[in-house]
Amino acid sequence: MDALLTRRQMAQQMVDAGGDSGMVVTENHPQLLDGIEIVCTPVPIAGEQRTAAATRDLGHGPLEQRALQTRPGRAGSSAWPGLAQVLQRQCQSLITKTREVREAGVVGGTSLAP
Repeated sequence: MDALLTRRQMAQQMVDAGGDSGMVVTENHPQLLDGIEIVCTPVPIAGEQRTAAATRDLGHGPLEQRALQTRPGRAGSSAWPGLAQVLQRQCQSLITKTREVREAGVVGGTSLAP
């Protein structure tokens, strides 16, 4: 879900119904955002399992590099319903005609297990 639909009540309803949620988190939820950003720190905790993936793509326009990093949510680190994993996605685009570089990133959470 995009940030507009990121609501604690909606996450709880999905978990209660046996489903899973995946939500982008923005400044609309400062406590959750702070918690996820802390969990997404570059220094791993001893024994922590992280998953990472990266892609590079040159299509009809910009050269894009994307990186995704996920890690398990820490037990008790959030009151968000069913938060099992957090993610951080970074994207860097090079507009080939102008050489302009654009960067964007998002953080989020999901009830899906790693």
